[in-house]
Amino acid sequence: MAIDLIVFQATSRCNLNCRYCYLPAAGRAQQQRMPLDLFDRASALILRSNLLSPSPTVLWHAGEPLAAGLAFYRQAYDILAKNNVYAKKLRHSFQTNGTLINQNWCDFFQAHKVEVGVSVDGPEFLHDQNRKGWNGRGSFADAMRGVGCLKRNQISYAGICVLTRDSLAYPDEIFRFFSENGFKSIGFNVEEIEAANTDSSILESGLPALTGDRQSRYADFMTRLVELWKQDGGRLSIREFDNLSSKIALRKTIPNFVASPDVTQGMRILTIRADGRISTFSPELANGTPENPNQFVVGEVDHLKEVEDIIADPRYLSLRRQIGLGIAKCQSECAYFPICGGGCPSNKYFENGTFDCSLTRSCLLHVQTLADVLFERFAHSPEFSEAIADYISSRTQAATVAE
Repeated sequence: MAIDLIVFQATSRCNLNCRYCYLPAAGRAQQQRMPLDLFDRASALILRSNLLSPSPTVLWHAGEPLAAGLAFYRQAYDILAKNNVYAKKLRHSFQTNGTLINQNWCDFFQAHKVEVGVSVDGPEFLHDQNRKGWNGRGSFADAMRGVGCLKRNQISYAGICVLTRDSLAYPDEIFRFFSENGFKSIGFNVEEIEAANTDSSILESGLPALTGDRQSRYADFMTRLVELWKQDGGRLSIREFDNLSSKIALRKTIPNFVASPDVTQGMRILTIRADGRISTFSPELANGTPENPNQFVVGEVDHLKEVEDIIADPRYLSLRRQIGLGIAKCQSECAYFPICGGGCPSNKYFENGTFDCSLTRSCLLHVQTLADVLFERFAHSPEFSEAIADYISSRTQAATVAE
C-alpha cells in the first residue's frame, strides 16, 4: 500500500458549465477555494506519511483548478516545498479546460515542471456541443487559445476527450484534431453516468445493457481509430491502446498476471476536497452523491493525527469491504477480469447503486468492446500474436467457468 496520487481540489469553482459534468452545478458556480492554512495542514499530513511512495504525483483537479488563481498556487508551491521534509520526488500535474491559460501560467508551469492535461472534445463542432460557458457559448476558441500558449512556450500537453453519441461518427476528424494540434497523448472517456450527471447520450441510463447500435458504433469508432493510429506510426499516444498493450505484454511474461488499477486499491489515491474532507479509491467519489456530498468521505484533515489513521476508520473499512465484494464478483463472473482487475468503483455505484456488482455499461464499452477490437486488430501482429493467443485462451476458460 503506497499513496501514488494526491488529488487536491483547490476550488469547486469552474468557469464552464459542461453538459455532462459529474459535479453539481451549484458547487461549480460558487467561489469556494481551499484556505492556504488548510492546504498547509493537508500537505504536511500527507507528505510526512510513511505511506507515501518515493515519487508521488500531485494533481490539481475538479472544478477548474486555474480558477483558484495564480497567487494561490505560488503560495501553495512554497508550502509544498516547506512540507516535503523527506525530499520526495514530486510530480506536478494540472487538469484544466485550458481557457484561462496565459503567459503567466505558462511561466509558472515551466518553473515547476508541471505536466498539463487539457480537456477538449476534438474539433469545434463537437467540443462546443457540450463544453459551454455559463453564458451558453462554446468554449473552443478560448481553450485553443490556451493550447496555443502552451505550444509557443514548448510546454507539452496531453488531452482528455469525452466521447458522446455524436462523437462516434467522427473518428477521422477527432484523431486528426489531436494529431495536428500538438497533443503528446490523448485519453478517451466515455460520457459517464456519474454523480450529478444522471444520464448519458452513449450509455443510456435505465437500460440493463447497451443497445447493439451503440455498442457497434463504439466498436466501429475504435476500429477506425486503431487504423489511423497505426498509419500514423503510433506517434500520438492513445491511453487506452497503450494501457491494454502493456497488460498484454505483462501477461505474456507473467501468465497469471491480473491488472490492479489504482482506483480499486484503497489509499493508492487520496483526494482532498477544498473543505479538507478526504476520500480514496475513484476520485469521482470525492463529492459523494447529490443527496449526500459526504457519503464516501473517509477522513478530515483537521481530525487526523496522521494519514495512517484512515486505515482503521470504520468509513474506510466499510467502503473497502463493499468495493472488495464487487471485485470478487468481477473475478468470478467476467472473462475480462485479468485486463480490468475489477472495474471502476465510481462507475459501479453511480450506474447500479452499489459497489457489490460486476458489469457496468462503461465497462461493457470501454473495456470489453475495446478489448475485442484491439485483439482482433492485433491478432496477426508478430509482437502480440502469442500473447493474445494466450489471453484469448484464458478468457475462454474463464467464461466457461463463469457459465
